Amino acid sequence: MRKIQKIFIIIVVALGLVYLLFNKYMPPYTPSKTVKLMSGLKIPNNVVFEKDTSFYSFTGEGYTEMVLKLRSDQYEELLKKNDLSKFSELPIREELPEALPGGYFNYMQVDTFNKYYYAQEDILNYEASGYYKLKEYEKNKSFKITVIDKIKQKVLIYTFND
Repeated sequence: MRKIQKIFIIIVVALGLVYLLFNKYMPPYTPSKTVKLMSGLKIPNNVVFEKDTSFYSFTGEGYTEMVLKLRSDQYEELLKKNDLSKFSELPIREELPEALPGGYFNYMQVDTFNKYYYAQEDILNYEASGYYKLKEYEKNKSFKITVIDKIKQKVLIYTFND
């Protein structure tokens, strides 16, 4: 009887440790947990999701697109909760991947945050303030971009898997 109790206790402790270590990857996938997995951002409670769509094929190709609208206090909380040292300041200095849908930044009523495109057209009067993080994967055309817009107080997250 003692042996069964010890085995039961070991199993319960092991399951508890597995849950603690892998909780962020386990269901339920709440919107805030999904944002944390996709972008690494800890978002405040009660954030309004203007857009939250995903499409993936059976082979894993597809995209996830999220647009979050923040109030002023939520935006300040977002800045305090997160380490933005891995983010760069807007405007985006890299050339954006071709897989990014045309007009993607129109959700924020801004033509683009990409300085590269503005330099091509000699348009220098534009307003962009905030942070972004772009990560491209070399083995395929996959990438993920997170944009934190200070002016519109929105967060855009777009991931594309090829």
